[in-house]
Amino acid sequence: MENLKKLLKDGQTIIFDSEQFNERTQTDDFRSAECSFRNEATNTWANGFEIRFNGAFFKFKTFNAFEKKLNQLKFDFNLDLNELETKAIN
Repeated sequence: MENLKKLLKDGQTIIFDSEQFNERTQTDDFRSAECSFRNEATNTWANGFEIRFNGAFFKFKTFNAFEKKLNQLKFDFNLDLNELETKAIN
């Protein structure tokens, strides 16, 4: 996704999941990564890029570290952008 950093900083939440992979392989091992950016005036130490992945929470101060983890999750769990869920949540 080309302008992921800008979309996240603009307040959008982006969803990546394994739905398409599961349909192709006829499995039911669903995985989902919800990506967002927190930028609030209070508790600024908690600001940064976030990934919520199947109950796990990852927090990053830099986009490069965030992107590296997201790419790893996408590769390991066959995650693809879910445009319908992304539009529904925003």
